[in-house]
Amino acid sequence: MYDTWNKEYIDSLEMADRASKYIDFEKMKFNVQDLDPLVFGTGKKQVTVFVDPYCGFCHKMFGQMQDLQNEYTFNIVQLPILGETSVARVRDVVCAADKSEALKTVLAGDNKSDLKQVASCDQLPVNKRLITAQFFAIKGVPHSIRQDGFITKGFIPDLKGWLAQGKG
Repeated sequence: MYDTWNKEYIDSLEMADRASKYIDFEKMKFNVQDLDPLVFGTGKKQVTVFVDPYCGFCHKMFGQMQDLQNEYTFNIVQLPILGETSVARVRDVVCAADKSEALKTVLAGDNKSDLKQVASCDQLPVNKRLITAQFFAIKGVPHSIRQDGFITKGFIPDLKGWLAQGKG
């Protein structure tokens, strides 16, 4: 068996297990910035979190991110997977004229505030997000990818502890 993402032959159960639990963006030459994420934090360690605007557990994770923003940079990628209201809100955030205001509303779980929109908005990042979600088999949120590529599906009760386990 060959792992096309990590470009290596899988010849043991340990390698198969690792291939199912890790995504190496560098080896894949995948640039999360192509998904136009909201970026929160200033740390050197990158974390990618796929969320839906109406996901309560995602909002709980945002609260944990506040204390970690100096050590980590969180790439928050909104996916519209919880219904039509999610589709509309994701598009509003992607097309927001003021990205810092959009980030504030997302982190606050505020899906009611109107965001001023750019005149001509490119929806390509939303389409790329949906395709990426299919490639990465994202079926629910939150879906997090730690700085070392380790994947966790679902809410992380101790985000700080989980992130500390990662290399890099």
